[in-house]
Amino acid sequence: MEERRQTHRWRVMRDAKLQTDEDDRVVDCCVRDINFKGMQIAMSEKLPQQASYKMDLLIDQVLNLAVEAVVPWHRQEEGQHVYGLSFRRIADEDKTQIYQYVSSHFPHQLREQWWGHG
Repeated sequence: MEERRQTHRWRVMRDAKLQTDEDDRVVDCCVRDINFKGMQIAMSEKLPQQASYKMDLLIDQVLNLAVEAVVPWHRQEEGQHVYGLSFRRIADEDKTQIYQYVSSHFPHQLREQWWGHG
């Protein structure tokens, strides 16, 4: 499959808690990858169909984001719902938090991205 994404995504594969503004429940999910423009998540529950989602996401008990996102794609994979989320709104502070999280937990990915090696 051809890579159409313009911005590199960092592979994190971390447990997370997700809550949308439409639902009081907190749902377990896994953030597979993330960047400043979106992320891929996998979860056992299906998101309700709507145009966009305002959501709070707590990744790895450390990174807390409040974003608005749309779902450009969804697929089922091994009993999980996998979603591509594209951020419509994300605060600059949250972008900074993402960068700091990746640089502290996955520094090798930043080196690979910027210098082409590990």
